[in-house]
Amino acid sequence: MKLFNFYQNLKERINLLKLKYEKSKTLKILKKSNDEYLRKHPRLAIFAFDPIGTEISVFGLFVKQELENLRDCVFNKIDVKNSICLDVGANIGNHTLNFSEYFKYVYAFEPHPETFQLLKFNARKSKNIKVFEFGLSNINDELLINHSKYVAKGNFSLLADNNLKPIKNSDLCEQFNIKVKKFDDLLESITEDISFIKLDVEDYEINVLQGMSKTLQLKSPIIFFEQYQNQFISNGSVLSSPVIDFLKNNNYNFFYELSFSRKWRFSSNFFPFLNKFIKIFESIFIGMPKRINKLIYLDKFEKKDYSGIIASKHKLD
Repeated sequence: MKLFNFYQNLKERINLLKLKYEKSKTLKILKKSNDEYLRKHPRLAIFAFDPIGTEISVFGLFVKQELENLRDCVFNKIDVKNSICLDVGANIGNHTLNFSEYFKYVYAFEPHPETFQLLKFNARKSKNIKVFEFGLSNINDELLINHSKYVAKGNFSLLADNNLKPIKNSDLCEQFNIKVKKFDDLLESITEDISFIKLDVEDYEINVLQGMSKTLQLKSPIIFFEQYQNQFISNGSVLSSPVIDFLKNNNYNFFYELSFSRKWRFSSNFFPFLNKFIKIFESIFIGMPKRINKLIYLDKFEKKDYSGIIASKHKLD
């Protein structure tokens, strides 16, 4: 028994030393990357211990490849210099600041009061960004939201919070009053064209779109949104969702998925099971082939998670 306890203690100490070494190594790598990121990417204020903040620290941007794909495959099909982008669910402004490099103006909407403060701070030096401390919906109202203290700031949805009652002295949950508005009510004050809308609203997309149906009819912006397995419904042999159906009913008939490919020199179609090893060999001795961003046309949907769908009234490829 003593021998077993000694072994367990020794194992725990080795694991602690290993963890300490890995953290120290990670810190050195991040410090080495700092100078490179300072020259390439905006300096964003972030929440500590938050997935978005962590990814920004490691890669310089959150979902960097997604943003590059939008640049290469979507923004080159829009008159970005003379139009507006709507960033709905802007969070701390990672996408907002990136979009501001291309569009004449970016209108960023973020209802969470604490997250909005970081968005406002991060956008403070950008003259073509306008920030709004409310969310978009199909109603003009004030809602009460619950937010766990131990969940990322961006991971909350307005769907389940419409009839909440105030809570008292919770150590696990915070409550906030937030405002939501219909975007169509703001449309008259906007003279520029609206060419692109990014939606990141945690399953609240249909409400946002219903509140901008007039905008979709008059401006025909390209829409970028997420859809997850639980949102899809089977109708016979056709798989769809309320969001996709709504868009189709508003003449959005072209849907694309963001994707990419690489031109491997020695990739083998005859021996697929060897491909992985061949690609590793090529990456080590020749180098990783350049990433080629592309759009994949979706003539039908599968029951899977789509982290990025492009909806358009016109063919893009």
